[in-house]
Amino acid sequence: MADPARALWHGQGHIDVTQQLRDLARRNARFQVTNRLFGNDPDPGTVKTLRIYARGPGGAIRTFEYGENQFVDGVMFTGWSSGNWGQGGWNGGWGFDGGSAAPQGGVHIISAQYGEGRNRVDVTQRLRSMVRDGRISTRVDNDSMGGDPARGRPKSLWVTYVVGGLGQRQTRVDEGGLLLLP
Repeated sequence: MADPARALWHGQGHIDVTQQLRDLARRNARFQVTNRLFGNDPDPGTVKTLRIYARGPGGAIRTFEYGENQFVDGVMFTGWSSGNWGQGGWNGGWGFDGGSAAPQGGVHIISAQYGEGRNRVDVTQRLRSMVRDGRISTRVDNDSMGGDPARGRPKSLWVTYVVGGLGQRQTRVDEGGLLLLP
């Protein structure tokens, strides 16, 4: 089965850069993350992040994030050097791992990270477990997110989600705020 892989270059806006990464994979390239590399700046004047959803070295689907000007080495992704990275296994959108479907009208958490800067932790499974009757409502703090990944600094929660299969959305909630979806 092909890997469910995809890539998103984003600030407040975003563009799908999966095809550009497939081309880099065919060349087994190590590369620096820049607007020029992707040929587009989805959010001029702000620092962007490359978010890659792919199979990691252990075989599990993971989210990899790279800030602007960081380097990416394809060795982190299963199938990269063979040119098989990102060759299907997903539904062509940004919605779900491996083509799964969200509950009718309910929220499906695609990915979630809590922290500040490079000090972030993946809280996707934690948030998925908080969904009740297709909704989630929780205060964003160190207790609800399972710890403090950036001691002494204000943190945020970044959530990528879909409601009722109507397309991917993103939200950010600062520490102390309330996450309420949908």
